[in-house]
This record gives sequence, structure tokens and C-alpha cells, in this order.
Amino acid sequence: MFRILTCLTAEHDWRLVLLADLVCFVASIAAVNIFHRATASRWVNAARDALGEHLREQVAKRLAIPVEEVDSIVRLVQSQVEVSLARIL
Repeated sequence: MFRILTCLTAEHDWRLVLLADLVCFVASIAAVNIFHRATASRWVNAARDALGEHLREQVAKRLAIPVEEVDSIVRLVQSQVEVSLARIL
């Protein structure tokens, strides 16, 4: 430990050491931020998919129809919404 301290104090320019520390600090913050966003995005996507699957199953169960028909109805509604939005815009 003393050898490292001596090396930093006697053999290096303090300005460059502080600059290197700053660069390392900023890089570590950026890495944590990128990792956090990616993790949050994966969690949100997984929750959205699970909720969508559960909702389709519940609708199919309540209407007593196969899940494939629920998917067909959802696609039909989406296409009508897209057409309506296209007319508005």
C-alpha cells in the first residue's frame, strides 16, 4: 500500500491522476446507467408479455372461445384503430 502511495505522489503528475480518476468515475456511471436501462426494459417487456398472455387467456375463458380467435379479434380491432388514426392524422 505504501509503495502505491509513494508511486502516485512521487512519480505521477497529480493533475493527470485526477483526470484519470474523473474519466474512470464517468465511465462507471455510464456503464451502470446503460445496464440499468437495459434491465428495466427487459423487465417491462416481460411484464407486458405476461399480462397480454394472461388477458388473452381470461378473455378466451370468459367468452368460451379458443385463444386463437381472441388473437384474431385483437388483430381486427388493431387494424380498425390504425385505419381510424390514419383518417384523423
